Amino acid sequence: MWRSVNCLWPIAALRDLEHWLLAEETVSMTNGLPEASVDKRLMGRAAQSAFDLLRQRWPETRRLCVLCGGGNNAGDGYLVARLAQLAGFEVRIIALKDEAQLTGDAQLAAIAAREAGVERQNHW
Repeated sequence: MWRSVNCLWPIAALRDLEHWLLAEETVSMTNGLPEASVDKRLMGRAAQSAFDLLRQRWPETRRLCVLCGGGNNAGDGYLVARLAQLAGFEVRIIALKDEAQLTGDAQLAAIAAREAGVERQNHW
């Protein structure tokens, strides 16, 4: 069960932690281990945590609209939308950038959401 943590982390500490986690993923890939799919990497774990929290805080929710920008955080949104779709939610993404303009894990997450059947609207 989710519990509120009554502390704030300095942004530098969060950046350091994220860099360390991403470095761990890179080491695994360079050591000959198979690359994990985007939903199993750091972005996917963040999306799973966000979706779990959403379900705990608003258990009656069955419709979700996710606004996705064009940076790496867009990937988190796409993966939250994918998880909701797979859980039977009615999901819509409002995308601020075309899938082809995304890069890296954000683009892989957008593809995963599309392949899961998430409806997408492009704006701007």
